[in-house]
Amino acid sequence: MTNISERALYRGKREDNGEWVDGYLMVNDITKETYIIPQYLSIYNEEATYRVYAFEVIPDTVGQCTGVKDKRKVIIMEHDIIETPKYGRENGKGQNYSGKDRFVVEYENGTYVLKNNQRTFPLRPDYTAEIIGNIHDNPDLMEEK
Repeated sequence: MTNISERALYRGKREDNGEWVDGYLMVNDITKETYIIPQYLSIYNEEATYRVYAFEVIPDTVGQCTGVKDKRKVIIMEHDIIETPKYGRENGKGQNYSGKDRFVVEYENGTYVLKNNQRTFPLRPDYTAEIIGNIHDNPDLMEEK
């Protein structure tokens, strides 16, 4: 999990070192190279020339800010894994019981959703939801138990 600034619009893993970077998204229409421009690195240099720094990112890792925060007030991003007791737990046979369930945040049909192998719910503010990882760094968190 990474810390995301309040104004971050996108997050992606850098091509060169695999570290997460957040900021503005830029995609080259011709080469399809994908970049994140961090807000904190767009600065004036000694010659008072404005320079923009951008990092090439792995396109499949790019996720957008949802505008919703978890119970710790951390911004939820697309591809985050959320754990919440709000919907109970599904036993795989269509029956729910109390407990926490895990969902991946995805963008689907014009909205953000919480999705796992059994169920899909719209992403809504939830004071019980907690980010426990993301699908790129922690895919094992979504494996069936």
